[in-house]
Amino acid sequence: VGPNSEITSKESVVKTVDAYYDTRTKQAQLYGRSKMVDKQKEITGDSLFYAKEGESRGYGNVIYMDHENKNSLVCDELHYNEKTGKGFATKRAVLKDFSQGADTLFAHADSIKLYTFNINTDSVYRKVHCYNKVRVYRTDVQAVCDSLVVNSLDSCMTMYRDPIVWNGNRQLLGEMIKVYMNDSTIRQAEIIGQA
Repeated sequence: VGPNSEITSKESVVKTVDAYYDTRTKQAQLYGRSKMVDKQKEITGDSLFYAKEGESRGYGNVIYMDHENKNSLVCDELHYNEKTGKGFATKRAVLKDFSQGADTLFAHADSIKLYTFNINTDSVYRKVHCYNKVRVYRTDVQAVCDSLVVNSLDSCMTMYRDPIVWNGNRQLLGEMIKVYMNDSTIRQAEIIGQA
């Protein structure tokens, strides 16, 4: 593929400065600021790798935008498999969830892992593990902790190791805090240990 190319198919569009595509293995390597776009998602990075098995990797200023689930991920290194729904992001990782309307939830962490269960079924759900130096904020709530797990099955965000949550003029402290969401609002918070 030549420099500064745009490749279009029925399913996707690829824009790249330079690329290598192996027709035998169906693997693509994109160099320079590149972008891959399809109906559900788009990924941009300084260099991208894609294999037919659904494995994607991005390096340098990576932006992963999931239009269907209304969230995005910004980092310097991303590994994601769209067939298994497993992913890993590190180096200045920021997760943005804008699925609840105008108010976006931001989560900063050293690293973020994503696990998808029952993929391609009606009962699909995800668990997101954020760890080391986690910061979470939205207009109505802010939080800090060492690590957290967000489970879309029960809409619960569990914070570990010295968590602190601020909501309005309230501050919550404990050994572990579980926050249950109801759409875009906090339904219930449980403070476990030294509340």
